[in-house]
Amino acid sequence: MSKRRGSDGEHIGVILARLLQRRKVFDEGKTVPLAKKISEGSIIQKWPEIVGKGISSHTQPLRVKGKVLFVGVDSSIWANELSLLKMQIIGDINKAISENMIGDIYFKIMDINRGD
Repeated sequence: MSKRRGSDGEHIGVILARLLQRRKVFDEGKTVPLAKKISEGSIIQKWPEIVGKGISSHTQPLRVKGKVLFVGVDSSIWANELSLLKMQIIGDINKAISENMIGDIYFKIMDINRGD
């Protein structure tokens, strides 16, 4: 099976990636590439897979602002433990989304509503 190509011979994936980079969406008073918003959504969706069931049961990814991921944590004990694992988690996130998007994580103690 051959890979699909556009009329000028480029792979469809290359064309789509360029389109997603060019297309902008409005976010917190500014426009950002649609590709960035899709990556942010991937982090939130893949969170349990990235950090594992144990950590994900005590945390909730909230949003990404710049290169900072904001994560709700259900106790100060977990926030402290996760701060020690922060660099590993950042590496795991960036690997999972195949780009160097997250540079820091801010942990915020809050009630985590799991909706179970």
